[in-house]
Amino acid sequence: MDFSISQIILLIFIGILAGTINVIAGGGSFLTLPALIFVGVPPLIANASNRVAILMQNIVGIRRYHVLGVRPKIEYPLLFILVIPSAIAGAWLSTLFSNQEFKTILAIIMLFAAFMTLLKTGKKVTSNIPTNRLIIYGGYILIGLYGGFIQAGVGFLILMVMALDGHNLIEGNAIKLIIAVVFTAVSIIVFTLNHQINWMAGFLLGLGNIGGAFIGTHFVVKSKQATLEKLVQIAIIIMAFILIVRR
Repeated sequence: MDFSISQIILLIFIGILAGTINVIAGGGSFLTLPALIFVGVPPLIANASNRVAILMQNIVGIRRYHVLGVRPKIEYPLLFILVIPSAIAGAWLSTLFSNQEFKTILAIIMLFAAFMTLLKTGKKVTSNIPTNRLIIYGGYILIGLYGGFIQAGVGFLILMVMALDGHNLIEGNAIKLIIAVVFTAVSIIVFTLNHQINWMAGFLLGLGNIGGAFIGTHFVVKSKQATLEKLVQIAIIIMAFILIVRR
């Protein structure tokens, strides 16, 4: 499909905002998925095409964290063994729904995510208490399954698992991008085989996401994020209601 100049500008702008949010914590796809749907991309195609932008963003984000000196250790064998199969399953599962069903699922997840973030007390998650490794392994599987299915909001889940595994917020964000690259690449393969990717839409979002990755990595290392989190909560709630009402 062809996009108008205004739609191209909108996708790139939303991409910048989402890329910044994704690198800081997560939830940027709660903006990009509705944006893709609003410009006429069917929900299932939007879900798949969004992964192209996410992959572009995270590759740049990983490099930026490396340049800024954030180089946390990660268990790559564990990552590949647990995340890849579950991501394949999640991506395949998403292809079984209709566009209307998927749009409803997205709206419900958006409202739930916004509600959960509003309940935050502002306290940092501590990880001084050792966590059973089986819980961590289960977390990796859930990350792959959910990330493959819908992506949106998976960053929050990854950060929670990283905190339980003893990583601080900055390390957790850096590891989050590495994990996301793995399950996103796998998901793209699944969606490509099902002919569900609009490459132009994904590329336009990706251009913005790359710019957002530069902004977000600097923000994580140098600044606080409370104000941005509040703005994201408001945007998520508004877009979720629009998705529910719009047919």
